[in-house]
Amino acid sequence: MQIACLNVVFNLQNRYNSESSPRNIYCVELLLQGAGKVENIEDDFADGTLLYHLLVALTKDTSPPKIVKQPKMKAQKLDNLNVCFSMIRKAGIKLTNIGGADVHDGNKKLILALLWNLILHFDVCAFTEDGDAAKGRNDLLLWVQNRCEEKGVAVNNFTSDFRDGSALLALVNSVGGGQAASAEDG
Repeated sequence: MQIACLNVVFNLQNRYNSESSPRNIYCVELLLQGAGKVENIEDDFADGTLLYHLLVALTKDTSPPKIVKQPKMKAQKLDNLNVCFSMIRKAGIKLTNIGGADVHDGNKKLILALLWNLILHFDVCAFTEDGDAAKGRNDLLLWVQNRCEEKGVAVNNFTSDFRDGSALLALVNSVGGGQAASAEDG
């Protein structure tokens, strides 16, 4: 169930890399527990409620802190985001150079980085024996390398090797049985 969050980030990144693509995605069950629909990542995380519901689902907190459910004022939204960042710190996730104001202001790159850190902590690290983030990331890279190598694509990192989309396409085809086609394929 938690690994589905990775699909959300990939979908968000792909949709926002192409300005002509539709900006209406339905979140996976993990986000639906209280949030509903993501139409615009810059706006939908701004009040803290979506992030809060995601964190409650990921942490399985039985008595989460309270937030303003329908914040109207900027101060209420920032308070909600501060609660979220407290929950993130409590979960042992270290974030640098991102805070509630960045999310409220709709900084897309930082929001995606935040989501990636949540995935890394709750999904990737969950598969390592000691919960080590670096080992989890290396294990994930090794798995991606093996999958992409099957399709003739070399991957050495998660940044530059994914920029042109060929590594992601190879990964999708490896996992999905070769169903996806590139733009060149027509």
